[in-house]
Amino acid sequence: MTNTTYTVLIVEDLPAHRELYRHSLQTDSSCDYHILEAGSVRAGIELCQSSEIDLILLDYLLPDGDGLGFLTKLHAQSNGSSPPVLMVTGRGDERIAVQAIKLGAQDYLAKFDLTPARLQSAVSGAILQRRGSANENARLRLQLQQSNDLLRVSLDTNVQIEQEQDRFFDLSIDLLAVGSFEGYFIRLNPSFERILGFTSAELMAVPFLDFVHPDDLEHTMAGAKCLSEGQMEVGFENRYRCKDGSYRWLSWNVMPYIEQSLWYAVARDITESKHNKAVLEERNQELNNFVHIVSHDLKAPLRAVSNLSQWIEEDLEGKVLADTQPQLKLLRSRVDRMAATIDGLLDYARIGRTDKSIESVCVAELLAESIESLISPTFSSAEPLPWHITIAPHLPTLHTNRLLLFQVFTNLIGNAIVHHHKSDGSIQISCRECGDFYEFGVIDDGPGIAPEHHIKIFQIFQSVNPQNRFDSTGIGLAIVKKIIETEGGTIRLESELGNGTAFYFTWPKRSN
Repeated sequence: MTNTTYTVLIVEDLPAHRELYRHSLQTDSSCDYHILEAGSVRAGIELCQSSEIDLILLDYLLPDGDGLGFLTKLHAQSNGSSPPVLMVTGRGDERIAVQAIKLGAQDYLAKFDLTPARLQSAVSGAILQRRGSANENARLRLQLQQSNDLLRVSLDTNVQIEQEQDRFFDLSIDLLAVGSFEGYFIRLNPSFERILGFTSAELMAVPFLDFVHPDDLEHTMAGAKCLSEGQMEVGFENRYRCKDGSYRWLSWNVMPYIEQSLWYAVARDITESKHNKAVLEERNQELNNFVHIVSHDLKAPLRAVSNLSQWIEEDLEGKVLADTQPQLKLLRSRVDRMAATIDGLLDYARIGRTDKSIESVCVAELLAESIESLISPTFSSAEPLPWHITIAPHLPTLHTNRLLLFQVFTNLIGNAIVHHHKSDGSIQISCRECGDFYEFGVIDDGPGIAPEHHIKIFQIFQSVNPQNRFDSTGIGLAIVKKIIETEGGTIRLESELGNGTAFYFTWPKRSN
């Protein structure tokens, strides 16, 4: 006889816990389960919108919210026809249980008291109850089994629970631990011995702080204090001593069980990623030093050439031939262009490798400063501008890096001004909201760009109009693209010859 297949969505941020739930359900001989997984509230809600789901197994604590928030969003989008939800938590908190049931949860399960058999029973029972199974006897047997599971306190049952918990621990590739508020481990899974080299007995014989690197003791003790005071979850990193005397970096997520003065923890070995990050930072510093040295060694002789040409012109004042003076000025312009190219390369190399200064930025004020910086060197305040610049009303205020956004706008608006072919041209700045981003546009009615140049225009040393511009470095748009993509945005170009150019780019409302 073929078993009925049910689709179960597991919303849980810890991969080890998802794997344990998956394993428990897939060993149920009475049902077949198709398992979907999500690690956040947002991902779970999206799967509910795109998939037919028979039941949701929901963790309480998630990286972008909690189970109660998930239930609220699920109810709002489903109009009362959502699948049954079983909430799972590491805390036996009756207040949370009541709130979860009020928001539509079918049941509330505590992790510390959860076995594979109990999980199988709760899941299949909730699905059958919601579907209104015609087999009333089967439903009653499942309800009776659930009641027996909750009431069974015999020694044989306790032994079975211990065995099932051992299986959970043995399956995990992460380090799983149970500890006491007195400062000792009381249960560890085999991953501790595999990663640290100590046996469980050796680790449980002394306070766990004895294994923590001295430099990490302070914030480890601060985390333990937060747990003892009732904080629902604590996350931190520290170095743990191995049996050979070396140290491994561990990333911890710990939850308390106040009623029994215990805490439950999951730790992951992040030593390799820490090492890779340190190597990358060292390489970045080496690259910074190299770029600065190259910049100095290149710009010093350029300054000398520029000064020499100026001195020659001054020494030969009145003696320089009419066709020689323009050549000297052209020489200096070439030197200035090379210096600008070097500065552009420095800016390009720094993107994404310097510390970000995040602040509140009024885009309208930023645009005014950008336009003023572009126009002031060329036109006096009393002189009418040859372009009409229109800025969209009600521009937002962003939480972002001011300098980077200023560079983007200044480059794009500057391109529109420099490459314009009309004395009465127009430039428009647009803005529209796009989820977590805003899309800005810089649109002009200039000469336009042929479609075959649309891709290479963002490549380094590719000028917008190289045949007509000798002062362009060809780096500006490459810098713009790299800045925008480093911030998580995108940039696109709409243009054709004779019909103007429009650059559209997205920028996050809140930068990380």
